[in-house]
Amino acid sequence: MMDIKHLLLIETVATEGSLSEAAKKLYLTQSALSHQLKEIESQMGTPAFHRVNKKLVITPAGNIVLAAARKILPLVENIDLELKKYSLGDIGQLRICTECYTCYHWLPTLLKKFSLEYPNIDIQINTENIDEPLKLLKNGKVDVALVFRPEKDNHVEYVDLFKDELVLLASPKHALAQYPIIHPRHFENQVLVTHSSKFESSTVYKDILEPAGVNVRKAIYVQLTEAVIEMVKANIGIAVLPKWTIKPYLLNGSLTMKKINNRGLIRKWSAASLKSNKKIEHLQYFTELLRNEIMI
Repeated sequence: MMDIKHLLLIETVATEGSLSEAAKKLYLTQSALSHQLKEIESQMGTPAFHRVNKKLVITPAGNIVLAAARKILPLVENIDLELKKYSLGDIGQLRICTECYTCYHWLPTLLKKFSLEYPNIDIQINTENIDEPLKLLKNGKVDVALVFRPEKDNHVEYVDLFKDELVLLASPKHALAQYPIIHPRHFENQVLVTHSSKFESSTVYKDILEPAGVNVRKAIYVQLTEAVIEMVKANIGIAVLPKWTIKPYLLNGSLTMKKINNRGLIRKWSAASLKSNKKIEHLQYFTELLRNEIMI
């Protein structure tokens, strides 16, 4: 079967017209080139060149190979060029996902700074499955996943980022507004407005309700933070959100914020990426931005 080096040899010999000149172009000795040409002709089952007065004249069979070489070799050269551009950050993509919708609050400022350094990198935010960001990463659908529940995996590398605290948000008219600290038992039979489409995989369920054997009456899935806030204001239910997210909404007294458990409900965030992508410059740069620029 013909491979790239065979095509390159035939194309070079045809262009140069002699083994000696072709050998110089390919950085081979003339004897090595002659040996390789004989191997190719053996595979072809027919000569690729006629020897005429110390010159090599291509045969009809050789012309078939030459035509293919002149189509394929430029494509291969273009692939090498594109890969080089990609490794240098001249082209490429940055695909991001996060385990919580609220994290997109600070992304625009960060991405603006990234784009100044890498203007030709296409940025994509994947909101396909926020409950399983590491699955998206390992399936090759994203390049960086922001997570607070890391999983041990030899193929994944984690960079520590920041911590945040989840708090309970309620209307001042809600029964839970009277308690200074919210404990798991307080969630019993409550209506909970949540960002998580898969409630059983949410932090509230896994870290609060399930260990205590507590059940809410209903979990209402709402994707937008603003909509969650308005539902809580209307006393339709309670919500558990990051403290830094809800602070701007507390100014007019229409909401109340409560600590969950005595120690607080703390999440430790990290940036996850595949170890095999470690040498890609623009991914390294973005990870450094995440580590150094995000202030919670």
